[in-house]
Amino acid sequence: MPLPVRQTSPARVAVVTAGLAVGGAVAGGVAGALALQIAFAISGDPLGLADGFELAFAAFTGAFIGFFLAPSVGWLLLRRVPLGRAFGGLVLGTVLGGLAGWFLPGNDDLMTQPVLAACAGLLIAALLMRLMWRERRPPNGVFQDSSRSAEQRVRSWNHEPSTHTGDMIESHR
Repeated sequence: MPLPVRQTSPARVAVVTAGLAVGGAVAGGVAGALALQIAFAISGDPLGLADGFELAFAAFTGAFIGFFLAPSVGWLLLRRVPLGRAFGGLVLGTVLGGLAGWFLPGNDDLMTQPVLAACAGLLIAALLMRLMWRERRPPNGVFQDSSRSAEQRVRSWNHEPSTHTGDMIESHR
């Protein structure tokens, strides 16, 4: 018996993608501004503060990149990661990447290298979270939270008779 195919409404996919894009823009803006502030503070700026234009530019650049990268990374790599942890991890990876790009040697262009390094930090953070929250299957293919096989679970969903003891016990409760 084939396993049931999970179908999702195209409207729901569009709404979730739009939400990821808006959330990515907000998180990217915060990450851009935060990375610039930290870079200025570490660089030895007496006040450690960027001026309004620099902060706005860093936030806008981060928001623009986050608007496009968050939905793609979210759908491709972070489907099983809780939403708050996903955005928190992406912001952390982006800030650390941006700082690495700011302080790497050979940084004559104060925009290109930090932005590319921030994107790399985001992708590295997404890959690490993907590895941390991947679905774990034992070698026999049975999920850890169930003693029944996939076929037996499908039978119980379709209310078909089964010879599995667990199914018989559950049906008599």
